[in-house]
Amino acid sequence: MEFRKWQWPWVFPAAVMLAAFAAHFPVLWNDFVGWDDPINILDNVHYRALTWENIKWMFTAPHVGHYQPLTWLFFNYLYRVWGLNPLGWHLASLLIHVLNAGLFYMLGLRLMRLALGVSWQEDDFKLRSAAALSALLFALHPLTVESVAWATELSIVLSALFYLLTVLFYLAAHADTGDRAPRGFWMPASLTSYSLSLLAKGMGIALPAALVILDVYPLRRLPADPRRWADRSFRKLWLEKLAYASLALPVVVISYVAQRPYGDMLDFKKLSVSFHAALAFYGSGFYLWKTLLPLRLLPLYELPRSAGPLVLPALFGAMTIAALSVAFFLLRRRWPAALAALAFYAVTVSPHLGIIQFGVQIAADRYSYLSCWAWPLLAGALFWKGLGSESVRSRVACLAAAILLPAVLGGLTWRQARVWRDTESLWSYVLANDPGSAIAHNNLAAKITRQGRLEEAVKFFREAVQLNPDYGQAYGNLGLTLSRLGRKSEAVEMFKREMARGPAPASDHIEFAMALETIRSAEAVRQYRRAISLERNNAKLHYNLARLLEKQGEPEKAAWHYTEALRLEPEYAEARNNYGLLLSRRGRFEEAVGQYRMAIKAKPDYALAYYNWGQALQSEGRLDEALGLYGKALSLDPAIKEARLNLANILVRQGKPEEAVEEYRALLKRAPNYAPARENLRRVLDALRR
Repeated sequence: MEFRKWQWPWVFPAAVMLAAFAAHFPVLWNDFVGWDDPINILDNVHYRALTWENIKWMFTAPHVGHYQPLTWLFFNYLYRVWGLNPLGWHLASLLIHVLNAGLFYMLGLRLMRLALGVSWQEDDFKLRSAAALSALLFALHPLTVESVAWATELSIVLSALFYLLTVLFYLAAHADTGDRAPRGFWMPASLTSYSLSLLAKGMGIALPAALVILDVYPLRRLPADPRRWADRSFRKLWLEKLAYASLALPVVVISYVAQRPYGDMLDFKKLSVSFHAALAFYGSGFYLWKTLLPLRLLPLYELPRSAGPLVLPALFGAMTIAALSVAFFLLRRRWPAALAALAFYAVTVSPHLGIIQFGVQIAADRYSYLSCWAWPLLAGALFWKGLGSESVRSRVACLAAAILLPAVLGGLTWRQARVWRDTESLWSYVLANDPGSAIAHNNLAAKITRQGRLEEAVKFFREAVQLNPDYGQAYGNLGLTLSRLGRKSEAVEMFKREMARGPAPASDHIEFAMALETIRSAEAVRQYRRAISLERNNAKLHYNLARLLEKQGEPEKAAWHYTEALRLEPEYAEARNNYGLLLSRRGRFEEAVGQYRMAIKAKPDYALAYYNWGQALQSEGRLDEALGLYGKALSLDPAIKEARLNLANILVRQGKPEEAVEEYRALLKRAPNYAPARENLRRVLDALRR
């Protein structure tokens, strides 16, 4: 049955979008993962409320080295609708990818029409089939899974959405596409879309150069000979590119500056020029070969500690690109699309090739989401050519490939989406395929630590530092785990090794100090002071240091840190309680009572504060009031032995020995070996016998 013309525009993109949704469907059952999701989504409060302070943060404070204000605004929307339910976040990412698949179909259709000279008025079944195949090869490819399944990288699919619109609007501005909008609309629309793409994530910073390639082919606005590009007749064209570049340049600068404070950024001072060259050649071959053979895809391809492991893969990558360059150059007249595709790939992948190395990865599947578009488009063009062949065998082979390739890719994508099910699945998969990954050992251990499997986690942390003896974070995590197991001396040694390998976060200085408290308190004080220098506005730090200083017999210094903790966090109940104790010991009972009152106001069920308040009143001889406070403390926490002992002692002083005996016996029933209660009970009973 032949479709009517009016039906054609919907059938192919609808099929592509449905297939993209089906192949990535398993992501809807995935959780957030312990790979940047905590720091960006779960523990990050800055995007959750749309206040002026938060909006200012989104647009002025790159988070963990990323400048993506539009993504933060979108995260705000998701949080208000879904909270921290991962289903909503993954559904949003999947739906944007599905929309991208539809837009990719439109892009392929327009580029093929331009390249093949097919009129925009013609409804060509073969052409639409070729565009649909291109879109399927893009949308169903397992390399897309990382961007779709990883909630943190929702920014990539969002950025790609506007990137696609940017290119589509650019083509509409410079080719007769049959669009009804006035021609003056398309360039502003393209520049606006590009701005939004960059604000979602700066993945498309190489777009100005990519547009130059489109101007050469298939738009043919520029001659193929670059020597003629300086002609004055092309001035308007270069001014256009300057407009795009003026949008991209600030993002490049902001991204570079934003990454500098983070220890996972490496530059030429740390890596040799040859290492960077090896990274570039490795990456250029990596993304090409993974596109052709998408097997053993990993969430992390860990950067080696030396260039040695890169030599052979880098040479292979360089030879692959060189061979393609020579072949496509020789075919440039018969098949200009091939050389244009290779040039587009080279330009768009270049920001991810380690010329300036960011992060701990040598490559990443997510970087292919934009940079590998040329290859499915080229495959679609070959399919179109094959369908027009006079050979029946060629046409059948093309049709078979058009059915089998999307089916195989869709199956691989379905399987890869399940890798991102949760944190343990993710890192177990990495270790199964790359047992030498120190980061995978560390991250899997961090996950099982939170499950309470501490001894098992210690083994993974030890393996991480054995694989990479300079891995400071793994030493810190190992130290924390050993500390929780009560192995303080071993923990201290691990924290020392962490500190010796460069700057450590304030949280690790805190854990180091806590491990040192019972071993070397003077060193613990130094670590707390170091942590405070890194986080001056951390109330808990001041509280912990105050407790330690008080134990060391420095009440004045302790008092200052208690007050500083309370200045930063006025409702810090524990700090108020301990500050009250310090004041009581110095005889300042009225001030102490004020602190206990405020502690209970902040935390109404704070039994210990009631007990300490009772002690302060007892010291002033206000026994009836103290008796009531001890009773309140015991109603909240019957396990406070001292509260019941003091209550019984007051009853003795008030001439109520029988009631006191009941309290002593109740206390001894709970704590049979509590000597003060046993001795006091003996005395009261002896007195009653007389």
